[in-house]
Amino acid sequence: MSRDGRFQSFLRHEIEQFLAHKRSLRRRYDAEEKTLALFDAYLSKNNIRGLAEITPALVDEFLLSRPRSRPRSYNHLRCTVGRLFSYLVDHEKLAQTPLRSPPRRGRYQRTPFIFDTDAATRLLALAKALPNHGGTIERGNTYFVLFAVLYGLGLRVGEACRLCLKDVDLERRLLVIRETKFYKSRLVPFGPKLGALLGQHLHQRQTTALAVPRPRVAWKDDKTLLNWLNSL
Repeated sequence: MSRDGRFQSFLRHEIEQFLAHKRSLRRRYDAEEKTLALFDAYLSKNNIRGLAEITPALVDEFLLSRPRSRPRSYNHLRCTVGRLFSYLVDHEKLAQTPLRSPPRRGRYQRTPFIFDTDAATRLLALAKALPNHGGTIERGNTYFVLFAVLYGLGLRVGEACRLCLKDVDLERRLLVIRETKFYKSRLVPFGPKLGALLGQHLHQRQTTALAVPRPRVAWKDDKTLLNWLNSL
């Protein structure tokens, strides 16, 4: 089901069923839901009332109406709509997919950057020196701990940002990573040095919560954290 009733076109029920099917397979499909909302809005705007009106030309016009400078972004848009059409074909609501345009070939491959010890040390020092901003509390220490967890345990950025206080088990030296890729959860062990750092941070958080009833966190989401990581 859509999470906020965002689908309004004649195809809304089929889109909701498609999303429910994918999520039953333990796939998150949050970005894909937003993409399908764009397609749904396009159908409504152009007064498309039936599947017979979804032609290859219409699909191409929709893809062109959403400019994508990077092949990867365009291919995600194209493939998401294509998977919906394949679902409709499998359920005999379409005879064949109206998606005809080929994917775009990538012009470059993103080169991963591997931090050595010196680079990681400099990054952590810069993070710790960040001043409080906009009412945030312990901003530098918060980013310092986050980057230390990312570097020391190899977590995804989204996984680190979604960590809660209850996910830190200092006694067993474990982090509980909840509902990550494919909605799976896992336990990640950490060593005594990172355990001491996390214990100190938890103590600071508890002290701050007593002194400030509703302290602001230093970041809003994983994109904010990535932006600061790139800027540092």
